[in-house]
Amino acid sequence: MIERAARDPAVDIDKMERLFQMQERRQAQIARMDYDAAFAAMQPELPEIDKRGKIIIREKGTEKVIQSTPYALWEDTNRLIKPILAKHGFGLSFRIGQTDARLTTTAVLSHSSGHREETSFAAPIDSTGSKNNVQGWGSSFSYGKRYTGTAILNITTKGEDDDGKAAGDKAPGVTTDDLRKLITETKSVEGWFLQNYSVETLDDLTAKQRTEAMAMLRNKAAKIGGRK
Repeated sequence: MIERAARDPAVDIDKMERLFQMQERRQAQIARMDYDAAFAAMQPELPEIDKRGKIIIREKGTEKVIQSTPYALWEDTNRLIKPILAKHGFGLSFRIGQTDARLTTTAVLSHSSGHREETSFAAPIDSTGSKNNVQGWGSSFSYGKRYTGTAILNITTKGEDDDGKAAGDKAPGVTTDDLRKLITETKSVEGWFLQNYSVETLDDLTAKQRTEAMAMLRNKAAKIGGRK
């Protein structure tokens, strides 16, 4: 139809532009359908990732470990998913950006059809331990890749320890609203706690985890108050 219109001198430029726009919309629709079909076919093949990494938090000034949280290493995830992505025509890439001492990581899942989806996550620059600024950026970027990569692909992780969840160990007196309110007041990132404790929502935190999270937030709030 477009070819015929292009050869017809009676068809003006405005009509041609509308025809091209119709064609672009149709191509985008087909690309999205191909993406969705390929993603659905790929999902059953994506593996669960073992949590071989450990986030260790020690008592200040000592070597006493007060928290040891397992997490899935991005190296493990990337190694396992690459051949599966390629098989179904997908490619996964990342973009980074900086705003107000925060690093934003964006995962871009592209399909050979031309369609792509994105998801982003912003986190403060990691200043834990003795990291310098460059190391802090690298740590936050690695964290961002784990978080956005597993989210956009709907990948699940597994570990040896459920940290008391199977027993329904919840913290009485510490509510999700309490945690979220303090997260907001201290300008913290809720996603950091979800990834740090390997949970989907704040409601999934155990008694021990809620106590630790509240302690960290209150300590941060006290430092903020002391600087005023």
